[in-house]
Formats: sequence, structure tokens, C-alpha cells
Amino acid sequence: MKRLPRIICSIALFALVFILTVSAVSGAALGRARFNWAAVPDPIVSGYKVYWGTESGVYTQTADAGNATELIGTGFSEGVTYYAAITAYSNTGEESDYSTELSFVYESIDRLVFLEAENGVLTAPMQIVTDGSTTGVAASPANPTAAATLSFNTPYAADYYVWCRVLAPSASADSMFVTLDQLPEQVYYVYGEPSPPAVAFMNRWTWSRIQVSPGIAQAYPLEAGSHSIRFRCRDNTWLDRVVIVCNRDFIPSDALPRSGDVVTVVGQPQGRTVATGGTVTLTANIVATGPLTVQWIHDGIALPNSNQLSLTLSNVQPSGGGSYALSAWINSTTVTSLPAIVTVLPAGGTATPLITTKPTAADIVYGQTLASSTLSGGAASVPGCFAFTTPATAPAVGTTLQSVTFTPADTATYQSATTIVSVTVTIAPESLETWRTRCFSAEQIAAGLAADNADPDGDGLNNLAEYALGTDPHAFTPPMAAVKTPSGLVVTFTRPRGLPDVLYSAESTDDLIHWNPCLLELIADGPVQTMRASDPVISGNPARRFISLSFTRP
Repeated sequence: MKRLPRIICSIALFALVFILTVSAVSGAALGRARFNWAAVPDPIVSGYKVYWGTESGVYTQTADAGNATELIGTGFSEGVTYYAAITAYSNTGEESDYSTELSFVYESIDRLVFLEAENGVLTAPMQIVTDGSTTGVAASPANPTAAATLSFNTPYAADYYVWCRVLAPSASADSMFVTLDQLPEQVYYVYGEPSPPAVAFMNRWTWSRIQVSPGIAQAYPLEAGSHSIRFRCRDNTWLDRVVIVCNRDFIPSDALPRSGDVVTVVGQPQGRTVATGGTVTLTANIVATGPLTVQWIHDGIALPNSNQLSLTLSNVQPSGGGSYALSAWINSTTVTSLPAIVTVLPAGGTATPLITTKPTAADIVYGQTLASSTLSGGAASVPGCFAFTTPATAPAVGTTLQSVTFTPADTATYQSATTIVSVTVTIAPESLETWRTRCFSAEQIAAGLAADNADPDGDGLNNLAEYALGTDPHAFTPPMAAVKTPSGLVVTFTRPRGLPDVLYSAESTDDLIHWNPCLLELIADGPVQTMRASDPVISGNPARRFISLSFTRP
């Protein structure tokens, strides 16, 4: 978000010097700004106060930061010029004069910059490479002298975040050295850490943000103007494109165009509830490649004088309820936010929320939690959440209808609402590779103990058979027993339902040389299926029979 140049301010009471800066809060709703300053190194100082207003020297707002050196103020409007100053106070209550005044225009539209790796300055042996569908840069074999330097401009000072589209399929190709401007060079681990689990690696192009540690984004404080970012080869990682953005919540995708205007809604406006005659504010968070125009729309009709990211509705009447959306555009590139529903409460009493989008759950994996299922996609006229009525988590396998309760956040004002959704609960089949990484450590996999034909527990069942039968590859499994019936031998066994990476078959013989296919049938269905292999005794000696189960890869 926009950050104004730093200014030096003197505090008369303490005859000391400190620095005050201000920036819009990255990723936050319109109306919040973060003030920062350097601490006064004097034990008499016990705290600070920040003052601001829309006229120079006239401060209508104040906030006490205590002994912190940062404060987030609220109530700012898009495009308005503000004036701010700071004071320090002692532990006896004395307060300094105002610091030198800082003026700034509140700006909340986040910007992003596109960079193509092959358009940078390449230092040999870094070269342009292609996999047939994507062109990027790489050095193969890896060479630390290989580098790609990309130049770009930022429109204003802010904390920027760097996303890279990379191909990093293995531990020998999952990192680069990176430096931005004159900052110290650091190691950029594509998966966020030096030794990620094997399951993290993807043999395809993927977007990755430069991180301090897993889940914590690296913020680069940049001033307005020209900058450069340099990627130096560390291993065989391929680099396609780079997106630099001053919004922590923005996540790129392959749908992002490589050139031209881009406008995207990062923070959708949220529905609000207001009493008749009250005031409500709607906000949206936009990321764009340049200055844009915005327009709020109420029930499909453009609202006059509503051309900021924040919309405040005062003295709201029942006619003010309904759907509100923000449309934003640069030239011919336009995006419209999701609708936010404003509900106007009658005077007194409670209300039942209106379910505006019925939740759907055509397919839920058995055991899946509500939050990660498609059922959570429902929407209502007030904020809240959906949950299965009975039971609280995914219902039993095969369920087709299920009651769902909507619970609003404001339970004192609203009653809950119930709807019925169609649900088909299925079993989650586990792939062989997922099973392998679940059952074996990276060291065991490297040592070959997880191979299909390996038998680490020595029970006669190799790993492929253990996967097929749902048994533990590290614990002895008793051998299956065949039962002799009047029609031949029968072997009954169980298996997880729907495993995708194994085929089952059975054969019988009387001489261990000539084998005939056996009938394999399902006798009990469920998350775990019961199977039966029957010897048809179509040839050979019926008094001397053998039956065999086989497990093969598709």
C-alpha cells in the first residue's frame, strides 16, 4: 500500500528526534492506515500519541499508541489529503509539542507489476529454455555464475511481495538465490523450506511466493521508482515469470494475463446488517496494474457519487437494503465484485436470515469436514456459517438429502435458518504414491523399502499387495486361508474401496503350472469391501486344488 516519504520530527519537550511514516494497511479494508516511528531513546518517555485531520494544524482525530512505535488509525477516505503529527508523553503525564507535520493522500488501490524472466538480462550460462508450452530461463547443469536480472518500476512506496512461476520438481531443483536492489542475497526456497516433504514437490509449473519461512511472506520495502531483482542459479530450478505486488493477500494464477491491463478483486465487500435509520459501510480491496475507475451498483443501478472503494450508507431505510457490488475498470478491462447483501432490520424483534445462495454438496468425501467441502459455498443475507444439522460432520456414505443449519454471527438479532441440500457422500480412494509417502519415511523410500516388490515386514506380501489389501506394510499380516466347499476353493478377503493404482485377479490350478482364471466377486460394499475369489474347477483334478490372488499395476 502507499507509503509516504519519511520525515524527521523534533519533540520540543524532550529535545529528541524521531521519524514518522504512514502507509495504508496492506490487504486491509479502506479506512485504515498504519503509522510508524522510531522510538525515543529516553527513559522519561512512556508513550506516544498520533494526531490527524483534513486541515493543516487542525487535528480532529487522536489515538494513544502506548509505548508501541506503530499504530493503525481508522476512518480514512480514498483520495483525501490528511495531515498528521505525533507527540511523546512522559510517565508523569507531560506531553511534548507536535512533531513536524506530515501530509499524505490516502490511497488504497494496490498495484502489481508483471515481469517475464526471458526478457531480463541473462548472465551465462543462464539461458532461455522451453518445455514446449512455457518459455523461461534456467542453467543446466546448475552453475552459480548463471543469473537473470529483471528491472521494473513501482508507482509508490510500499511493502511489496514477490511471486514466481517456477518449475521445481525435486530436491535438486527447488531453490534460487535472489536479491532485490542492494538488499542482501537470500535463498529462495520454492516450497518455503530447505527440506520439504517429498509430497510437496510438483513436476509442473507452480506459483510460489518468496517467504521468510513457511507461510510467512517476505516483505520488500520499496520506494517509488526504478528497481531490479536478480535471480542467481543455485540448482536446476526453472523460472518463467515474476509478479511483484503490494498486497499480501493477492495470489496469482495461470489465468493471469502476461500483458495489458489487469483488475482483480482481492477483498470482496461483505454483507452487512443495519437497523432502520442506521449507518453501514461497505468496502472492497482491488489490485490493478494502474489507476482505475470504480462505481458502486445497487440492485443493478449505478449509485451517484459512489466512486471510491468505500461506500457509506447513512440513515438507511428499508429501500436501502438489497445487493451492492463494486465495478472497477481500466480502459476496456472491467471486473465486478461479488454482491454484498445489506439487510435492514425492522425496529425491535428478531429476524430470520435469508439464504441467498443455497449451499450445494453434490459430492463429499467420506469423513471430510464441512469447512473443506463444497457445502461451505452457500451464502446468506447476514454473515455466518453453515453446518450439517445431524451429525455435525459429513453424514454417512450414500446420503442423498441432508438438513443444513445456517447460524448467523449475530445470534442475538437473528434466528437460525435451515435448508435441505442434496448430498452424495463417497469414499476417498488413496493413490499408491500417497499411501507410500504416508507409510514410509523419506529415508525408507530412498533406501528402496517402499518399492512395489519390497516386503519390509517379511510376511510374504509385498508393498503393492499391502496397498491393495489395506494392511500395514510394517506389521506381519497372517496368511489368508482358503476354504474348501462342494464347488471348489474359496478365499475371502477385504480391500479399501476404489483404490486407483492396483488391479485384482485370482487364478486356480491343480499342478502349479497350468492356471485358470477364478471368479472374483463383491459380496459386501462399504468403505471397506469384502471380496470373494472362487475356484470354478473347470479342468484338472478337483481333489488337488490351489488358488492364487494377484495384484498388478494398471
